[in-house]
Amino acid sequence: MEMEQILTTKITIDGHFQDCQLYSGHLYLWNDQNNLAIYDWNKWMKSLNKVERVVYYEPRSTEYLHSSLADLEPFLEKTLQFNFPILDSAIFKHTLYYSDITGFYAYSLLDPHATKLTLWDEPVQHISVSKNGRIALSAGENGLFEYDATKKRTLQNTAKIPHTGIYLLNASFASASEWSGNDLIQYGENPLKESFFLTFGKIKKQLHLVSIQPAEPKLQQVGRFIKEFPLPLSLEKQKQNEGQLFSYETKNRKLNQDFQYRSKEIFIKKMPSRLNKSFNQSPQDLSVSETESHLLIRWKMSPFLQLPKVMKWRVYDRSIYYKNQLHLLQDKELTLYIFTLLETS
Repeated sequence: MEMEQILTTKITIDGHFQDCQLYSGHLYLWNDQNNLAIYDWNKWMKSLNKVERVVYYEPRSTEYLHSSLADLEPFLEKTLQFNFPILDSAIFKHTLYYSDITGFYAYSLLDPHATKLTLWDEPVQHISVSKNGRIALSAGENGLFEYDATKKRTLQNTAKIPHTGIYLLNASFASASEWSGNDLIQYGENPLKESFFLTFGKIKKQLHLVSIQPAEPKLQQVGRFIKEFPLPLSLEKQKQNEGQLFSYETKNRKLNQDFQYRSKEIFIKKMPSRLNKSFNQSPQDLSVSETESHLLIRWKMSPFLQLPKVMKWRVYDRSIYYKNQLHLLQDKELTLYIFTLLETS
């Protein structure tokens, strides 16, 4: 696979959103009225396959789609009301974990009569779920914690908060965290720089916090990236009915549209901390990293795309079906980037 074969589908949804999640065939959107709207993702994607649009081949193979909340209305399944703006969220095993200014909560997505379950009465800035289900909570000045969703594990060398399954790992400021296998990387007041590396180990079948080591600062090299055009432009008029406006080899390329926009070949991941020992990247993977002013996407560790700074962004590297997606939360819109493969004939 070459870089020219990667098709970038950019879907923009107008609106003011607090957060978004994509899980098990459903798109979850929190709006500025503290409502959580749940949409049928697969039906929406199937409908988009009928929409005619242009594929631009220079400087990157790209298609642009624009939607509004009114366009999504036919796919709305349910709306949930929340009392306060959401700080962060995560979904694991059909349970929604979220935090607002009043605390940390869980909500079952399978139980039609579910109500929110209070897990902790302290707000959490960032929720990080490992591939084996461990949940790290970054609580700002309160420090870094772990929530035991299994209720079966005892975490040694830590302080457990009474009447909860939450353990204090490190009392230093925690803005975010990143899992490195069973270990944790803690970010401090600057969420782009590591502060500590927390090592865990098993002793007599009990999980222990073994050590907390300060991280050494390191400068990031950015390199040259291609920026998006503000509008999709072409130098030629459309000549075919295939929606191909700008290509030097139109006859040798075809768009393989899976109605759910899935990809077996492309995997987009967060660029790991330099301390992360468990990161395993295929040569075909895309990676996302953040600087003070931009979001950078690399392919084979080479510059691919540079995007403006956003409020929040998500990849779905624990998912089978959505691992090729990058979602960007901005002030007045939500942008979905979906990377699929252009087949060559």
